[in-house]
Amino acid sequence: MKESRNHVCYNPRGLTVLKAALLVRLVHHADCDVVISLSGKSCQARNILSVLSLRIAYGDCVGIVAEGTDAQEVVQTIGGLLSEDSEPGRCLPAYG
Repeated sequence: MKESRNHVCYNPRGLTVLKAALLVRLVHHADCDVVISLSGKSCQARNILSVLSLRIAYGDCVGIVAEGTDAQEVVQTIGGLLSEDSEPGRCLPAYG
């Protein structure tokens, strides 16, 4: 199965290193190949340095193409990573 979708990055910090790591980890565990593209440049989503080199920023429209049995779920999850403003595992400072 092939899934293709454009997602806008709504995270004010763009695609952070932590989000890129989560994205790459997701793709490594999924049964599909994923290509991410932005402004005429594209990369395989299995390589964190390639993903970071796209320099995805707030407001960018990112193309995601996945091919394989997990394609639809992976494309939806990547879209969620691009739109979330929270960093998983991030702790709030202690007050008191």
